[in-house]
Amino acid sequence: MVVDRRVELRRAEIRDVQGIRSLDRKVYPTPWSEKLLVREISKPGRVHLVAEQRFALIGHGGIVVLDDEAHVTTIAVEPARQGQGIGSGLLLGLFRAAATLGCRLVTLEVRAGNTAAIALYRRFGLAPVGVRRGYYSDTNEDALVLVSPDLAGDYLDRIDAMAYPTATTLSPELQSWQNSVGVETVAEAELRSSSQVGERTA
Repeated sequence: MVVDRRVELRRAEIRDVQGIRSLDRKVYPTPWSEKLLVREISKPGRVHLVAEQRFALIGHGGIVVLDDEAHVTTIAVEPARQGQGIGSGLLLGLFRAAATLGCRLVTLEVRAGNTAAIALYRRFGLAPVGVRRGYYSDTNEDALVLVSPDLAGDYLDRIDAMAYPTATTLSPELQSWQNSVGVETVAEAELRSSSQVGERTA
């Protein structure tokens, strides 16, 4: 029996709210309320993505756009699926959205002790510019403030060169963001390569 391991990235919808809340309860000490999630998904100036596998929601992340800056509001992955590239795929999708919307910078806060998340953000070129003491009221933990290089500069070429993790599929909307700057998924690169030698993949 062949197991479908494809992960689809798509824009979040209101129907995803309960699945997101269920995931967040496993990840965050203080999950967002239903009302806040509905706002983040439906209000203009926001982009919220979900990662699905076989109809199960396994990750999500969002940005809010303020002038020429995109601020990452949240990103979370099912604990059992962490370390499998899902967070990277979500973050890349959010960066693609930010670039498509004309943003020049991507910013975020991250718990100072969240070494795995910090390592992911550093791979995307985000660098610390400050500390917010006691920012997370649930644990009184400090937040590191991270900022990306200018999306309008050479840094965009670095993002362009990134590929989505293998077996990632994109919704038509995300595909249009990708096509606007020429990024391709690993699967698409493999398909293109195989087609050049006269082979076909399923």
